[in-house]
Amino acid sequence: MQSDKKNFIFDGANSSNLNFVAQKLKKLPKDLKYSIIPGNKNVIEELNKYPDKIGVIGLNTISRPYDKNAEKLRELIKILPVESKGKLFSPDFEGLREMKYPFTRVLYFLTNEGNFNIASGFIRYSCTQLGQIIVQKEGLQPYNIYRREVQMR
Repeated sequence: MQSDKKNFIFDGANSSNLNFVAQKLKKLPKDLKYSIIPGNKNVIEELNKYPDKIGVIGLNTISRPYDKNAEKLRELIKILPVESKGKLFSPDFEGLREMKYPFTRVLYFLTNEGNFNIASGFIRYSCTQLGQIIVQKEGLQPYNIYRREVQMR
């Protein structure tokens, strides 16, 4: 991210992906050298025009397992592992769940409601078993799902 070749393509100058990478590198986004193609989907679709570049997108763009658009986008790319402390990490569900992947983010719900209203209800529901199953089906990493085994005799 220091090369004048601008090997990395982000989805925007103010994108959360760029800001998060800059934060991890302990730099300001203005101090990094990169290219921009607006929108994660556009980064994927246009990347083949720049074979020497690396696109940086959020995993949720391609992570929905049964979404036809996500399937098409996954076919267009190769996911590269990230090296950290001499080890390679891929953004797979196990690495994300255990937060071993260096660019893992945690989603926080913040509300300023004084009582139990719609935002608080949504937060409570999304943290239930059913809410976490929905999170998983949307291709995001659930936080509280426990594997259940059923033994039938």
